[in-house]
Amino acid sequence: VNQLVAENRDATRETINKASNIAGTLELTANDLQAAMGAFNNIMQGDTLSEVLGNLREISLSLRESNLQELIENLAFTVAQTQLLLVKLDADLDRGSKDLSDNLTLLKHTLENLNEASRQINANPSVLIRGQRARDIPDRSLQ
Repeated sequence: VNQLVAENRDATRETINKASNIAGTLELTANDLQAAMGAFNNIMQGDTLSEVLGNLREISLSLRESNLQELIENLAFTVAQTQLLLVKLDADLDRGSKDLSDNLTLLKHTLENLNEASRQINANPSVLIRGQRARDIPDRSLQ
């Protein structure tokens, strides 16, 4: 027996050291597990989880009580009204664009007439006082 113990002394020491290391690791793991269980217990007993579950229940009841079909119909009506409004707005913009184009054409002609009048006044300022001379007026018989 002494010889068997002497031969296995190193292996036995190594086994005992490894068992001691494993026991230490198990103790640390048990402490971590105990802390985690304490935190979990605090969460389960706290008001936060109850509030979240209560809010979730209220939302579920509200959705159950609400008339989703009516909400969808109202939304469809609103979309249709918006589409009509956009069509009318588009027509008004088109009409406004045409009016603006017509007004710009009239303004162009007015500016051309003013430019011509300004040119005539620059050429002969007395036109403002006396009017056009007889030679500038076309012969009425030719008309």
